[in-house]
Amino acid sequence: MHTALIETRTLEAQPTAVRRAVLESTRLTDWLPTALVEVAEALRVRGDMPNGFPFARYQTMPKGVVAVEAGFPMPTPVLTDGLVQASSLPAGPVAVTMYVGQYDGIGTAHDLVRDWLRQRGARPDTEGWEVYHHPPTGDPDNWRTEIVQPYRLTTPAIRR
Repeated sequence: MHTALIETRTLEAQPTAVRRAVLESTRLTDWLPTALVEVAEALRVRGDMPNGFPFARYQTMPKGVVAVEAGFPMPTPVLTDGLVQASSLPAGPVAVTMYVGQYDGIGTAHDLVRDWLRQRGARPDTEGWEVYHHPPTGDPDNWRTEIVQPYRLTTPAIRR
């Protein structure tokens, strides 16, 4: 595992095209690639072009269940149909790092981002997401996943 430095960015709201599911977290590794392929194919058929890398956004729920949406950023909002739902990623400040390696160690990168925020008087604001810059094929030591975590300050800024 390799995690790059953590940086902050301010994002604009980003329309997305996604599939949603609520499932046991153990099913994510099977569901996610299929969902991304289905969204990509549905967009292709509709003539819609994503404008970025695929992503997944998770919300942990009780009893090992997770609510997930997976899809692609879009240049403009999309219409919801039976397979693809319109959604968006939020505007505002985010902490970002690049994780390189197999997905089974990615939780450590999420923990590092949360610790980094806490040390700076901030906390996660909404669910974060993962942006998949390298498909999970070939050498797993080269898989690149960007961790994006919206945050808000919990302590007032010091004025001088």
